[in-house]
Amino acid sequence: MITLIRLANKIHNTHDFKQVIWSNYLEHSNGISMKEYAINEKAILSLGNYGVEEFHQKVGQYFKFLDRLIEDSKK
Repeated sequence: MITLIRLANKIHNTHDFKQVIWSNYLEHSNGISMKEYAINEKAILSLGNYGVEEFHQKVGQYFKFLDRLIEDSKK
């Protein structure tokens, strides 16, 4: 599974959240569904503390992206 700091850095340095989730999913999913993987990523990110404002904002945006992905997969 991806580490918290590596994931947070990828999020902070990207302009495309789809690319982040897709590359992480391909590398770390071990056969689980995309929905399950998104839930796991969200749980990992919930463990962190993102004190720098711009870092915190980007991770917050990624949380919203994951929420939409999870909700869309329920339909």
